[in-house]
Amino acid sequence: MGIEETAKKYNSNDLEAEFEILDDFARFDQKNDVFRRAWWDDSIKSKKTKLFYATYREPLKTWRKADGYTQKDYA
Repeated sequence: MGIEETAKKYNSNDLEAEFEILDDFARFDQKNDVFRRAWWDDSIKSKKTKLFYATYREPLKTWRKADGYTQKDYA
């Protein structure tokens, strides 16, 4: 698909930016985000990645009790 056909099919701004979208173009999927990959990609999923996500928010339970983060401080 040429540049002009791409601009007509997708967006006229593509022509001005000289983007060339090839036929094998795959749209971005959020699941491919590097920070979520360990959830779905079995090739990198491990006990360590599961432990990371299991404990990632755990510290939030304690730091909110620290000075500066109480309801009184926000008021």
